[in-house]
Amino acid sequence: MPIDVVVVREIDALRAIEPAWRELAAMGPASLFRGPDWLLPWWGAYHATLNAELHVMVGRATAEDIVAPGAISGAMSLVAPGDIVCIAPLYRRTVKVALLDTRELRMIGDAGPRPPSLDLLARPGWEDRAGNAFARKLIDEAATWDLIELEPLADPSRLRANLVQRLAPAGFAVESSPTAGGARCIALSLAPVEATDGLGVITTYGDDLAALRKGMSALRRLSRLEWSERDEPSPLADPEAMGLLEEVALALGKQGRVRLARLDDSQGETCAAALVVDDGDRAVVLAMAIDPQAKRASARLLHAEALAARARGCIALDVVTGVGDYPLPALPTSKQQALAVRVWGHSATASVGKTVTSV
Repeated sequence: MPIDVVVVREIDALRAIEPAWRELAAMGPASLFRGPDWLLPWWGAYHATLNAELHVMVGRATAEDIVAPGAISGAMSLVAPGDIVCIAPLYRRTVKVALLDTRELRMIGDAGPRPPSLDLLARPGWEDRAGNAFARKLIDEAATWDLIELEPLADPSRLRANLVQRLAPAGFAVESSPTAGGARCIALSLAPVEATDGLGVITTYGDDLAALRKGMSALRRLSRLEWSERDEPSPLADPEAMGLLEEVALALGKQGRVRLARLDDSQGETCAAALVVDDGDRAVVLAMAIDPQAKRASARLLHAEALAARARGCIALDVVTGVGDYPLPALPTSKQQALAVRVWGHSATASVGKTVTSV
């Protein structure tokens, strides 16, 4: 018998596996954004607004899955029957596509402030089996969904690739493309060790609630200014976004993993602000906003944060951008691409939706 996959639909049941989920997330990169410390607060903030229901697929090892010690890898030999070996943190909601009620499955964490990428989780050495197991579950329950929308997904991902390879031959229409998510990664190996370029940058840590809220207010104001130039609402302006960021900042601030940096102009008004979260050996600029009249302030603020991150022992500063590409400091930079995957089901609703959206 292969991996046993069940769907968790109740929050209490999901919280019951929180320690195992956190442990599984820690086995790979970006453990914060793949695990419960980010995704559970996100769910608390957004599920009511999205009218969403949990649809978390949890895979446990069976006796037949367990191999003799050393047969494949040491990591696999440590697994016992019943242990969680993979998790797909999804939610379900119904939306209008081509005027039809369409049942979607999406990634928890895909609205509001988003990290560089989200991901499906598997223990090292179990990626292929996990992809097969998730695909089998989705195929078996194909009558319950019309569309799977997954973004921003980490790329490359062996689990995701295996999942898609199993769904396409089963007759599901699979589309994938680069998404607007991702991040620009500033390598810190060549940055000075001492954070000596932070002149004018005001730093607030997550355990200072009053100062944190003041910085969050400035971040929200600047984000509104940025997005107003596109005649679109800011993703940081809604109460769900601010509530999520504040909750996570306070929780991680107690561990010294969060800082809110802002830069004031000559009039004492904040012209640039960034919320930075340490995730393992990488610092992530999770939210950032710049006064449209002071674009050059971004390079100055990010340079200071890069030096500060290097001083904390981080190897990279990942910048999740907002409206557009901010000017970056003169440090080595690369692009971390994210992927969008769309899978259309077998229903008549899915067929109509696919036809209409492809026109």
